[in-house]
Amino acid sequence: MGQTNDCIRTALGSGQTNDLLLAYFKANGATSGDYQTAEQEFLVARGQETGHNQDRWYRYLRSLGYTGAYQDMWNSFWCDDAGVIPAGSAFSSGFSSGFA
Repeated sequence: MGQTNDCIRTALGSGQTNDLLLAYFKANGATSGDYQTAEQEFLVARGQETGHNQDRWYRYLRSLGYTGAYQDMWNSFWCDDAGVIPAGSAFSSGFSSGFA
């Protein structure tokens, strides 16, 4: 996960990873100030209404075209694509990282 955390900081800026991700979720429609709740709100807004957050991420990343194991898709989302939600994808907020 260390590599992914580095990629998240590269995409979103310096700081504690969970704080950066909370800001990312809120920039993409979440309203909660709690990390796990905001993550859930982010995923529900993208059509992932059931299951644990990791299961929701798995389905969401698949919907964006990522393949492989969960960790491989998570790494690709942050390390290859900097967490940018593709424009025109289902449930896209039009957000393009906005932190860099």
